[in-house]
Amino acid sequence: MASENSGTSAGPAMIKMRQPIHQDHRNLGAASSRCPNWFRPLMRMPARTRTGILGVLTMIAIGVHAQANAPPPRTFYLSRPALVAARANLTRGDTQLKPALTGLLADAEQAMKLKPASVMDKPLTAASGDKHDYFSYGPYWWPDPAKPGGLPYIRRDGERNPASLKDTDDAAFSCLGPSIETLGLAYWFTGEERYALKAAQLVRVWFLDPATRMNPNFQHAQAIPGVTDGRGHWHHRGSQACRRQ
Repeated sequence: MASENSGTSAGPAMIKMRQPIHQDHRNLGAASSRCPNWFRPLMRMPARTRTGILGVLTMIAIGVHAQANAPPPRTFYLSRPALVAARANLTRGDTQLKPALTGLLADAEQAMKLKPASVMDKPLTAASGDKHDYFSYGPYWWPDPAKPGGLPYIRRDGERNPASLKDTDDAAFSCLGPSIETLGLAYWFTGEERYALKAAQLVRVWFLDPATRMNPNFQHAQAIPGVTDGRGHWHHRGSQACRRQ
């Protein structure tokens, strides 16, 4: 459900939006090591000022132009006044925001080089047999050394199984959101159409194009060998998984 943020703060409290909404804000010290370099100085800000990516993604996906003289954007989980105010401050030469913008644009240039990912790329297939179904393994489940073939898997709380990232959709999808987010913010602050076009391409390939799109469900996410074909929800791995690509 759409919700338009009415916060009015500007400045560094705005360029916070780089942080994915799934980030656990209770452990900021650990989280800062997983964030892009330009974002780390902003991690100490209140969670409310760092929340959200969907507004920019929506703007890109539907082709709304973020020109300086355009009406304020309709956003989801982003502060519309903060977006407008921060861009205005940068236009006036705000030196406090310049380092964050420089880092954002450096990340955006890296995102420009990405090959559009698709659920069709993964070597493995969900139990449904449909390559369009999102598929991943539960991250904390391991083969049982006491059982033939290791089945059923057993849970090791807090211990990630590195094999859970291999040959599934997990890493690619975790990289997709932060990349689109970065490109969206780069478009908003610069007005350069190429950022929006790249973000729209990433969205279309993963979500919309019939040949490459993901079926709109997570029924086969977090599968556990020998236990379940999927648990119906996605486990966010964020920029750490993205950087493994």
